[in-house]
Amino acid sequence: MAYEIELEIDGKLNKFVRNDEPHLRDINNAIKLQRNWLQQMSRDDGATNQDIDEEEQLLAKFAVDFFHGQFTKDEVIDGATKDAVNNIYVTVSSILAAGQEEPSGDAEPKKSPRRTSTKPSASLTDSTTLAAKKATH
Repeated sequence: MAYEIELEIDGKLNKFVRNDEPHLRDINNAIKLQRNWLQQMSRDDGATNQDIDEEEQLLAKFAVDFFHGQFTKDEVIDGATKDAVNNIYVTVSSILAAGQEEPSGDAEPKKSPRRTSTKPSASLTDSTTLAAKKATH
């Protein structure tokens, strides 16, 4: 999957692309952003100005790291449009959701594989009894 972001730098819209999959550093940075969001949302009075400034820095750092340093934090902060910021949030969400499947309400529960042996199965009690008889004889 290719990831893209457009930043306005020196009055020009520049497109940056990342073609490789997210790595552990990207996942950890996404988790840090999510943790920051959750802390801010859990406050009764909401985010403070300091929280918003910290969010800006974390978001810019995430973008720079994720796109392998193709631009600077300042270029993100000064040149990211609303669409670019939204794109970063979508990227973070997709990284955190990778590998997770949405459970469907009508999916049947998984069943154990069908037995292939024709031998009768012994219960634990039968096996234990047989072993005890052999041990005492």
